[in-house]
This record gives sequence, C-alpha cells and structure tokens, in this order.
Amino acid sequence: MYADCWGEVGWTIVDYYLRRKISWYFVRRALSPVRLILRQQGDDVIVTMANDTQQKFAGTLVYGRMALDGSGQQLRLKQFHCPALERKVIASFKRGAGDPTQHLWAARVQGETTVWPAILRAVDLRDLKMKAPKLSVKVVKGGKGLWRVRVGSDVFAHAVHLDLPAGAVPQDDYFDLLPGETRDVRVACDGTLTPKDVTATSVVL
Repeated sequence: MYADCWGEVGWTIVDYYLRRKISWYFVRRALSPVRLILRQQGDDVIVTMANDTQQKFAGTLVYGRMALDGSGQQLRLKQFHCPALERKVIASFKRGAGDPTQHLWAARVQGETTVWPAILRAVDLRDLKMKAPKLSVKVVKGGKGLWRVRVGSDVFAHAVHLDLPAGAVPQDDYFDLLPGETRDVRVACDGTLTPKDVTATSVVL
C-alpha cells in the first residue's frame, strides 16, 4: 500500500500526514529508472543493469570485492552500455575466497550520482563484522529552498540516516555507504541549513 487513509501503524510507505516512512526510500531506490543488480550464481557474481529509460546508458563500471573496512579492495574497470528499455548483464566475476563476514561485493558506475551502487552480501546483515563508521557531513546551498548534504564514511556504513530540522525533506535516506564513498543528498528546506543542523547516524549490529 502507498498511503494510510487514517492515523495508524500500517503497511504503507507514506503515513496519514504524508510523511515518508523508512520503507519509502527502499522502494524508491528499487524502482529507480536505471539501477544495478548483483546476483550470485554458483561461484560467479553477475552484474545486471536495468534501464527503464528511452535512452541508451553508457559508462565505466567499477566492480569487485572489498573489505568492510575498505582494505584489500580488488576492483576492476569496464566500459559498458545498456540499450534503452532493456535489462542486460554488463559484467561477471568470480566471488573469490574473501571472508563473507568481512567482505562485500559491489558495483557502481564511475562518476555517476544518479545510479546507486549495488551491494551483495553473502551472509545475513547481522553476521557482518562491521565497525562503527566515522561519518562526515558537509552542507552546500543548492538553490532556492534546496540544499545539498554530502555524507561520507571511512568504512562500510549501513542504513545511514540524516537527522534534519522539522520540515526538511531529504531526497534519500537510510542508505548504505561503501568504504570511502561520499553521497550527495538533496534536501528541501525553506530555512537555513548548516552542518550543525544535520546529524548522520548509521546502524551497527
């Protein structure tokens, strides 16, 4: 369901007051027009792109294995293209012998901020040996009533959440960050937004 028709605890992703629930952000990412998908098939990891737009999508894929703390990255680069309105396998690689409790398998489009990275975990989230991340926050004016919050992490960070002033609405929230990754989140806010007004937290199990 999309929205509650009265105040309650229900199955919707938007509540009665039109506030986005946590699940809203996950659904938005899953339904984004261009997205990367990682699947394991035997010893291989398959990288698929789903392009629901009417234009061909091309770029440089960065993919491979990395430790949760960012050490020992085994990443490759590959030029690729995905036709319009098509779902296509754009790369595959061996999973390797990395400890699944301390490693992730990931893929992202180099220099592209409109396509979220795809992450494959080989064990349940609660079995990952995560470290508490050091999250950085930078705020830049992005236009009338808009701000850009840049969030970064030194290690893998799960479900990064932006604690914002009342009335401020983030474009994205509760997202994962790869080690060393930064992400720009557009925030709609009529007032002034400074780094003191924004706190970034994550879930460490």
